[in-house]
Amino acid sequence: WPLVVSVGLVVRLFWADMSQRLVRLSFHYPSNWSFEGTVDLLWCDGSSERSYGKLQQGGQATRETYIGHRWCVREDASRELLLTIVVGQEDQLVTIGAEASLDPLRGALWQMGRAPQE
Repeated sequence: WPLVVSVGLVVRLFWADMSQRLVRLSFHYPSNWSFEGTVDLLWCDGSSERSYGKLQQGGQATRETYIGHRWCVREDASRELLLTIVVGQEDQLVTIGAEASLDPLRGALWQMGRAPQE
């Protein structure tokens, strides 16, 4: 019998296979006086957030996760959302602050905050 497979089924099978692959998500939190000292790294499932550790300024952390998973980064003290990441098919390096800030004013302060504070 000839095998008849729909394109939709092939795409679903491919995506199911790819979404089960582990990738590395690396966070870098450079020292910057425009942000609080500590951030919380959170895995988000749509209805809740689960902490996977805190990160101090100047620190780095790496988490293994699956393609398509969503991560959030919040300032620890204020709980302000700094950025949201959806994991792609390759290992990723995320710089916390930089242009990824959700607030344009904060992004500009981050650029200024890289300079020595007077």
